[in-house]
Amino acid sequence: MAEILVLGGMHGNEPLGPALVRSLEQSPITGVDAAIANERAVSRGVRFIDKELSVHARPGGNKYEDRRFGELTKIARGHQLVLDFHNAVAPDTHEAWMFPPPPSIKKAVRWLLHRADIRYVIGFPQEAELYKKLPPTVAVEIGMPSSGYASWERSQVSRWRGILQEMASTGLGNLRPQSGSKIICFEALQAVMRDEAKQKKLETLAGLRRYAKLPSKAVTALGLAPDTYRVLSWGYRNMSKPVPGTDGERECWGQLVRDVQSFV
Repeated sequence: MAEILVLGGMHGNEPLGPALVRSLEQSPITGVDAAIANERAVSRGVRFIDKELSVHARPGGNKYEDRRFGELTKIARGHQLVLDFHNAVAPDTHEAWMFPPPPSIKKAVRWLLHRADIRYVIGFPQEAELYKKLPPTVAVEIGMPSSGYASWERSQVSRWRGILQEMASTGLGNLRPQSGSKIICFEALQAVMRDEAKQKKLETLAGLRRYAKLPSKAVTALGLAPDTYRVLSWGYRNMSKPVPGTDGERECWGQLVRDVQSFV
């Protein structure tokens, strides 16, 4: 069993992941498996068929993404780390999404973030049931250029093949992060927390600037530790609704900055 599983096409209109998966299928790397996450959506070039696979799919449901949920958990079983590749519209985006990894994989994850020059980590929203059922997962979000996509995609596939080759040949248990490397962690606000804040008529977070300190009333209502969070984004769309494919992922819901040391 390979230690690493690469997923592409969790959102079917994001082409980088499927291109990397096809490359790995055509020219495998020992220790790395690969699969298309949302096969039907990729084949049609749409974000999803019935519902967002990464956030809204649920096991036991009768929609396509619900069924694919169960299939992906079986495919991922036995792997130590899953890398899930995404595109973002904003060309300067270069970040990762994840739940806090278990101690056994923390060093490997920090090595990966440093090696791939990913300096920002965002916590998966609690609604993301699929990622709770997969092995430790790092969703890599890479911004697409506004032009010259084909050559950019080739360079990204080559770059990530090199990183994967290094990870696989070294072994996840032997990867050591560079000392002093720093990662900034963002934690997504949950919809229920936002609703609670609105009901209590707290100061609006949408009016704050990036990295501004949260109002004390909001900190209390959201159950956050004082003086450890800052506002990153002020996009407050309903997380229960699909995100239009033309939107950059970073602006889809409110996010808070916090200390990353205990996270990865």
